[in-house]
Amino acid sequence: MSTSNDTSRGQKRSEACLNNDTQVTTGIRYQFDFERYFEHLVDVSLTFTAATDSPQLWLPAWIPGSYLMREFARNITAVHYQILDSQTMSSEAQPETHRAEKIDKHTWQLPQVKAGQAIEVCYEVYCYDLSVRTAYVDQQRLYGNFTSLALAIDGHEHQPIQVKLIVPAAFLADKDEERVCLATGLDSIDLRLDGQYCLALQVDNYHDLIDYPFEFAEQDKFDFIVQDDKHQTLSHRFYISGKHSADMGRLQQDVTQICQTYVDWLGDAPFADYTFMTFASGNDYGGLEHINSTSLITPRRDLPSIDEPAVPNSNYQRFLGLCSHEYFHAWWVKTVRPDVMLDVDLRREAFTPLLWVFEGFTSYIDDFMLQASGV
Repeated sequence: MSTSNDTSRGQKRSEACLNNDTQVTTGIRYQFDFERYFEHLVDVSLTFTAATDSPQLWLPAWIPGSYLMREFARNITAVHYQILDSQTMSSEAQPETHRAEKIDKHTWQLPQVKAGQAIEVCYEVYCYDLSVRTAYVDQQRLYGNFTSLALAIDGHEHQPIQVKLIVPAAFLADKDEERVCLATGLDSIDLRLDGQYCLALQVDNYHDLIDYPFEFAEQDKFDFIVQDDKHQTLSHRFYISGKHSADMGRLQQDVTQICQTYVDWLGDAPFADYTFMTFASGNDYGGLEHINSTSLITPRRDLPSIDEPAVPNSNYQRFLGLCSHEYFHAWWVKTVRPDVMLDVDLRREAFTPLLWVFEGFTSYIDDFMLQASGV
């Protein structure tokens, strides 16, 4: 990992990502370049027009659904920026590169910038945390939560955002391209340019962006549908990455029953479609809820075997309970939630005595619904 003191390397990476026929554009645009996946690094560029002098950028200190201060900004090295005004763009010389000033542990300021100027910011993020709440990049999978990757622009949090994920051709080498796909709760446009994948996403604002994790890897998947009380069809997708030998047919049958039982009980759903994202690991376990998806990590021994008995063994019951738990959170906590979790400032603690309601009640329901659904 390069450090924040490694100015020359940070400067070099910043200039490299800024000197690619950059054009002044309106709106907020992020580009995440995974070329250095072997180093567990993501190079990020952010383009926007400043609304104020000396704008500030910040990164969340925690992620909704995981109630601890995580200080994600510790994985970001030096932040650099260039001012792309019309005078600079009409000259042959490249814009001058400035280093952002870090004013606290998760906030950077751009002191040379004036209101109305177009800015491009570049930085790198170290991504090697094998959990559902951060980001992990290596030669097998590109996984991330935008709370760990995307610096927010103070005062611009409610503006529309365009995102590009750039995957190099080298990442696809020695992979079964028919199994390589992007798992996310967002609709995406997939393009192949010069041997690279360019995955384009769009969201209404920053708070929506951080509610959609993504994973690009070789994955097994299946689709299924459930119906609400108005007989409307809700599409579901289930992805598994990592090494495993799960009985996908059995898993599809059981997860479908669980989801249909929830919708039968609650009548309708706060989503039109839903995505399960699962990574099969050695011993890691956990899940994180999102409005129309969940990110799961499970020991591969918890997945159903080809000779799984009719009554699931305790390991498989644990995984089904995890699916059930995170699925219920789409209603309970993501949709129905207390005032303290509305318009919450992710840079600071949000004190509440209600975690027993968020998690304790959900933990009761998740096992209850395994019984109610008959799995």
